[in-house]
Amino acid sequence: MGVFEGLIIALDLGYSLNVSKKAELKNKVVQNGGTVSYVVTRKCHFVVTTDPEKCDVSSKCRMAIKHGLPVLKLDYIWDSLQMQILLPFDLYVVGGKSKTLDFKSGKIGRA
Repeated sequence: MGVFEGLIIALDLGYSLNVSKKAELKNKVVQNGGTVSYVVTRKCHFVVTTDPEKCDVSSKCRMAIKHGLPVLKLDYIWDSLQMQILLPFDLYVVGGKSKTLDFKSGKIGRA
């Protein structure tokens, strides 16, 4: 079972990442059981961005926030792959909200 098994991960990849790195990222997610989406929908589990500073102006990040999805730093993917486990979002969140903390419902769930 892959690190990202069953997860739909939306990518907001800016110009700072070259084409070969973007392809490598996509391949790693897919090889580890995830699905890559370039459109942010409610079905996505989270959004990964290469440019956290522009999160407030990125249409994908704004859509993630609208849907209550966490927006994470790109390092989340690489660090999870390196550790071979799905890491907690908390250290990587740059926008939106962490799904591990849902205080409205009174529940604290797992990522």
